[in-house]
Amino acid sequence: MTHIETKSARVEGKGQTCDYVEQLSADYRSHVRGGKINVLRIRIHVDTYADQAWGTVERWSGSAWSRIADVRGDALRTDLTLGYAKIEERIPAAFKADRDALLRLAEEVLVP
Repeated sequence: MTHIETKSARVEGKGQTCDYVEQLSADYRSHVRGGKINVLRIRIHVDTYADQAWGTVERWSGSAWSRIADVRGDALRTDLTLGYAKIEERIPAAFKADRDALLRLAEEVLVP
């Protein structure tokens, strides 16, 4: 089983957009001999226009972030009008479905 530990998570927004950024560690050592703990970053950008929304998961190489997988705005399950929501409604839980989907995509790539 993969152990996931969130290091930081924040939601930011201005105007009609809202961004979720989470940095976490994912321990794949139980899946792969010689596997390691990966530092991952999930970014989800929601905008009222689906073609301007996106989600991505990246892995830290030690010197730079490299993209593992992307999700287009029309495939996001996060409410695209979240940018218009009250500040107290812009919480990490609002992004959970897409966060979990991006983590699954990362595991498909990182665990053979």
